This record gives sequence, structure tokens and C-alpha cells, in this order.
Amino acid sequence: MAKERKLTEEEKREILLKEYELCQASVQSLESAIWQTSAAIGIGSIGSLILVVANVERDKWGLAVIVGGLVTATSFMWWYMARRWWSIQHAKYLRMRHIEEALCNTMYQVRYIQYLDDPKTLSASGLPLEHQHQLRHFSNYQRLGIQCVLRFFPYLVLTAWVLYIGALLLSKS
Repeated sequence: MAKERKLTEEEKREILLKEYELCQASVQSLESAIWQTSAAIGIGSIGSLILVVANVERDKWGLAVIVGGLVTATSFMWWYMARRWWSIQHAKYLRMRHIEEALCNTMYQVRYIQYLDDPKTLSASGLPLEHQHQLRHFSNYQRLGIQCVLRFFPYLVLTAWVLYIGALLLSKS
């Protein structure tokens, strides 16, 4: 049986840096997927509504119900997928924070966001006082993420279709 060789500190550091880079690339890839799919869903939702409005006669509201239902269901499915991607992304950020700490506080990229989100953690951060002061006075920082806004998107789609179908039904009578 071969004896395992212990890694040197420099080898451990290199492995952690490589893992950090891989996490960072994965986070960027997930962010890109979220934005690209949200754009596609948004354009598809608006486009399908415009097509149906332009082509459906007042007596044919059934097509609007079917298309509206499909578009709304698609937007809700996208929302659940995007939340999963955000969860994975935040797990990667957490790992990056752990790597930063394992590298003896020589990296702070991810933790700066943590300090902005939760300023009370800043005093125990180990950052130089000048950096802490700059972070405390960082203006216009948005603590709430994009999820707070995008969570309303499927409901907006649903509301638009319900209003349109309601208008069709009212104009029929």
C-alpha cells in the first residue's frame, strides 16, 4: 500500500486558488444563464401577447386563454429554475468566502459584499480601518438582490393575460 504524500502549504494554496477560480467562473456562468433566460422569457411573454392581441378576434378568446396559460406557466417554471440557480450561485459564493478565509485573509472579494449586506460583521473582518471606513460609507448600495424584483415577473405576466382575456370577454357582451 502506497503511503500518501502530504501537500505542502504552497500546493494547498494553489489548489484553493484554482477552486476559487472555478467557483468564480461557475458563478458568472449562472448569472449569465439567469439574465439570458429572463430576457428570453420577457421577450417571449410580450411578443406572444402582442401576437395574440393582433390576431385574435373578439369571439376567439379561447386561443388567448391557451396561449396566456402556457406563457404564464412558462414564466413560473423559469422563476423556480432561476431560484435554483441563485441557490447554487450563493453556495459557490459561500465556498469562495471559506477559501478567502483559508488563505489567511489575503483575499476579500466576496466578503466585501457580505460586509456591505451585514455591516455589523465588518468590525471583526480583519480589514484595515481605512477599508472598513470606506465600506461603511459606500453610498447607494442596494442590499436587496434582483430576486426581490424578478419574483413579481410571473405575476405580472399572469395579470397581463387575465386583464386581456377579461377585456375580450367584456367586449364580447
